Amino acid sequence: MSLFLAKTFWALGCIQSIEAEALGLLEPICWVREVGLNDASFEVDCLVVVDSINRNLFQHNELGATLF
Repeated sequence: MSLFLAKTFWALGCIQSIEAEALGLLEPICWVREVGLNDASFEVDCLVVVDSINRNLFQHNELGATLF
């Protein structure tokens, strides 16, 4: 059985596209924790974000500052 949940949010301001992509992942991660789900999958279409997370390259750049 699968359960699909969705949420929309708005943010004002002007940020770099990579930061916007990172925020686009951070918000649902926070929301999943908030609603108490333990097992979740996320679809991300930004290869830079995916590669940074998979390779642990996000710790010392703007992606890391956004996600962590």
